[in-house]
Amino acid sequence: MRIPFRASVTAMARRSRQNDLRRHIAHQAARMLAQQECRDIQDARRKASAQAGCRDQRLLPDNREIEQALREYQQLYQRDRQPAALKRLRLTAVEAMRNLQPFTPHLTGSVVEGTANEHSAVRLYLFADTPEEVAIYLLQQHIPSVQRE
Repeated sequence: MRIPFRASVTAMARRSRQNDLRRHIAHQAARMLAQQECRDIQDARRKASAQAGCRDQRLLPDNREIEQALREYQQLYQRDRQPAALKRLRLTAVEAMRNLQPFTPHLTGSVVEGTANEHSAVRLYLFADTPEEVAIYLLQQHIPSVQRE
């Protein structure tokens, strides 16, 4: 069965508009993350899609697309300061991981992904039998901390 030419052109144009919208949302979310308007990808995606008036979840970019857009944004607009900030955060992460070695720390988030900037947090997962075990260790090492769930 042949599809009429007009119908296939219309479908192609619709897919092109959907891809353009998806890219627009990804780039808006990336800008929000880079400028610290949002703390995480989910929040940035939600705000960017609301600004674009997109309610269809199928049209939203995934985390990988937003992270790629964030890298592009940083390369264009933060090239002079982002690499140095990332290096400082990675050095801080190494030091923290050495201090927390008894808990087999694992680095995660934007520092390991390479998209961290001067406002990003170093995120470590620690493995312990109880949260109190970590709290006691931090107290004994005179490491300031805040506990929360």
